Parts: sequence; structure tokens; C-alpha cells
Amino acid sequence: MKYLAYALIILTLSAVVLVSCDDAADTGSSDGTTTAVTTAVITPATTVDRDTLYNPSLPQDERDFVKAVWAAVKDSLGDSCTINEIVVNRHFYRVDDVFMGFYDGASGPDGARVTDGSDGILIETVGGYDFIFGTYRAMEIFTDGKRYSLQNAYSTGVITEDQLRQLWEMHKAAYSILYEEIEG
Repeated sequence: MKYLAYALIILTLSAVVLVSCDDAADTGSSDGTTTAVTTAVITPATTVDRDTLYNPSLPQDERDFVKAVWAAVKDSLGDSCTINEIVVNRHFYRVDDVFMGFYDGASGPDGARVTDGSDGILIETVGGYDFIFGTYRAMEIFTDGKRYSLQNAYSTGVITEDQLRQLWEMHKAAYSILYEEIEG
């Protein structure tokens, strides 16, 4: 819809410029002198603000998660993609400024959507904690404008052992049925 609005604005401005240029385009006169032709450059009236999140109904924690994911992925997306076009799974965990969750890609022409892993169980052991996922795709860590695998975030010291434990406890509580099935 916004592209249609931009196109209509540009067409309207073009018509105004062409009509006004037609009046000023007299290139010759009876005394042999010429006048300059007026040229106009049309610039869209507004530019896209890639970093402003326009969904005021999101709870603050979700807004913070979207912003953390955006900071980590925006440079990998096209220049016309905005924070409002990224797709995240609303099931995430937060410890301090560390988020663990799923980034599913971006909608629109500049982003590709990530599909969930196939059905199954993925167990990722990190720091002695078994993270059990109900798909063959693990959650990722988003912090300080970067994106990490859970293992990489822990092994490089991006997250502490205490943060890892807290994330595991939240994940285990949310997916207790998976843990009960596996640990039996």
C-alpha cells in the first residue's frame, strides 16, 4: 500500500513539473535569443525509517526482543527492509540483555523466511544443560547487536554460566512435557 502511495505522489509531482516546465520551455524568440529550459528533480517527500517499530500493541519485552533481533540481522537484509518486516517467534526468553528465541526471517522482497525444522526432537547440550527442542531447529542468542548459536554464545563467553542456567530453567519449564518424555 505504501508503494502505491509513493507512486501516486511521484506521478502527481511529475505532472505538476511537466505542466510548469511547458510554460518555461520557450527556447526561442523573434529576436534570436534563447531562454533556458527549467528542469526539476523529484525526490520522494518521505524516506523509510528502518529502525522504528510501529506496533504499539506489543508488550515491552516483545518490543525489546524484536529490537535485539533487528540489531543482529538488519545489515544482512536489503536496505528497504525495516524492523517491522522481520518475523520472530513470540516464544522467547530473556535474562538481563540476553534473549534466546527464534528469528524466522523477513517478509517482503528483501528477506527470505526461515521454515521451522522438521518435526522431531533436538537435544543440544551446552555447559552440561540439555536444551530439548520439539523441532530440528534450536533457539539462538541475541545480544549486543549480534546473533549466536547457543553453544557459540556460551563457549565464547557472550553469556555466563548463570545466564545459561536461567535460560535452561525457563526453557525446561515451558517445555516440561518434552523433558518428561525424554527423561521419562
